Amino acid sequence: MSIRQRKSKKSITGFTYQVYFNYIDFLTQERKSFSKSGFNSYEDAELYEKQKKLELSSTQRYIKKYKITIDQVFHEWLELEAIFHYQDNTIIDYKNRYYKHIQDRLGNILIIDIDYKVFQSYFNNNSHIGLSTNYKLKDILTVIMNFAIKCNYIEHNPLRLVHIVGKSNNKSKDNLVYKDSDFHKIINELLKRPSEKRYAYIIALYIGRYTGLRISEIFALDKDDFDFQNQYIYVSKKMVYANKTRDELFVTDKMKTKTSEAVLPFHKHLQEILLKWFQHHPHQHVISDQYGKYLMT
Repeated sequence: MSIRQRKSKKSITGFTYQVYFNYIDFLTQERKSFSKSGFNSYEDAELYEKQKKLELSSTQRYIKKYKITIDQVFHEWLELEAIFHYQDNTIIDYKNRYYKHIQDRLGNILIIDIDYKVFQSYFNNNSHIGLSTNYKLKDILTVIMNFAIKCNYIEHNPLRLVHIVGKSNNKSKDNLVYKDSDFHKIINELLKRPSEKRYAYIIALYIGRYTGLRISEIFALDKDDFDFQNQYIYVSKKMVYANKTRDELFVTDKMKTKTSEAVLPFHKHLQEILLKWFQHHPHQHVISDQYGKYLMT
């Protein structure tokens, strides 16, 4: 019983109520006692007791938050959220970048100690690497911090105030776009040492040129995905290749977005190229070696 009656000369009834109980101080792990007297009714004492225990319980949760590190939050995100909301290739890319650039420098910092100064200092020290890489690192840290907010470990994300620095790509926009001449140079280089594998890569390049599909989508295509009669290409799967050996490659129907699953027009020139390839290449999987096995992207 944590509420007891005490005699009181000042009370009209001749007694008051006292709240008392033992609890653990979660900061020091010491056993402590709490008491407060002077309540005129049992109901008042009971209400106060509930409020005080709730307050102490909140302190307990605060202490638990305080002990959680960036690294722990990242791995909680991988287990609880990433596998249900992110594509395999994206998760693998995030893990690689986290372990390479973030874990050693920020991983052991308590989540509640992360503030603007910590993040800005981190990115200032990343000025020697590419600007695009730093933006990707910010994306990963944003995912971690937003997940921490969902878990009530922190209240806000200081990353929104951080200025990203890094080496810019000084190439002009013209140099970032492949011209027809560049495309044919690549094809000609591949043809200098012809093989079934190189022919398959040439076919992948032509499919990409005429469809704009992602690499993972091109390398997942089967012959059945090409409808020559109705002149359509059906896109409903992709290859998972990040961090995989050749024998570990696999195709999944879990697309990046709902709009990734699509029906595309089948260009006449691409039809001519693929008809010749299908006559030569007996395997169902379009981009494959002489044995029909998947190729690395």
